[in-house]
Amino acid sequence: MVRFLLVSNLSHSSMLLRKVNVFARGYKRLISPRAPDGAKRVKISYGPYLLPAGGMTTRLLRGGKAPCSNCYITGMEAGLEYQDGSIANIDTGSWLHHMVMTQGTNGVVFASGNERTPMRLNDVGKYGIRTMGNQPIGAMIELMSEGTQTRNVMLTMEFEYLDNAAAQALGYKNIDMKWQDVGTPPAREGVYSFKTRPSPVLRSGKLIFADGHEHDAGTHMNVYVNNKVVCKSTMLYGRRPGYTSAMGAGHADKRDGAMGMHISDASVCKDFGTVKTGDRIHVEAFYDTNAYPLMMHKGKPEALMGISRIYIAYDGMM
Repeated sequence: MVRFLLVSNLSHSSMLLRKVNVFARGYKRLISPRAPDGAKRVKISYGPYLLPAGGMTTRLLRGGKAPCSNCYITGMEAGLEYQDGSIANIDTGSWLHHMVMTQGTNGVVFASGNERTPMRLNDVGKYGIRTMGNQPIGAMIELMSEGTQTRNVMLTMEFEYLDNAAAQALGYKNIDMKWQDVGTPPAREGVYSFKTRPSPVLRSGKLIFADGHEHDAGTHMNVYVNNKVVCKSTMLYGRRPGYTSAMGAGHADKRDGAMGMHISDASVCKDFGTVKTGDRIHVEAFYDTNAYPLMMHKGKPEALMGISRIYIAYDGMM
């Protein structure tokens, strides 16, 4: 059975194991529901980063402030703001095109596109990313402007975490992320999909969280275990303020109507099965330019993406 939900239901565990109508329910961000198990919450800003008018830029973060030391990180959500604290998004010409976050020996722990999907690991069980000592944050940050002015922007991160002692007293277990990425194939018109090569699972465990990230014209991503769909992450367009651009902007298209709509949300899967040693995981990214136009920049289509973060609680991890 494919199980998926919109992240609006992060605080409603009774909804986790059945299909949710992602179009009918309101969308809440990570900061809205109360954090499970009394987890602490902190917001950290990184930057500022200069975003040239109408340009694209890649910035590297090294030695960034961590939310905690000797702790379990249980939730993360990325954002983009101007230096005055206002939200930077499509409606003001600024895109969090893509970011990938690392933390010391844990490697890659998080990623986000402009849809800024929240990730919470402990509303379906006692899980988190265990951080030993004080391990700094690193990130690769890709920013894009459709504005007419050069701006300074800040990458923001909302973290939720539990100190080691509290987490271990509650029986928390460590969790790892399995990264799946189709690369950056060139954009084209039509209906098509891209797949990753199957990747073996080295240890048995539980599938705790997964989502998808695509560029405009993407419709959904599937996660497969042994060629069977176990998760479907659906892309939603223009469901929240900030995700429309006026006609004539670099990302607007006549097929959008009066306002150009862009991906604002992606449904996620939680507690959606188990894997055993030797199982093979791959993902597939689906695109349909008849339904949605391609992402454009300076009059040219952007290369495509298809990324899934799959968080697995392996047997025996503490």
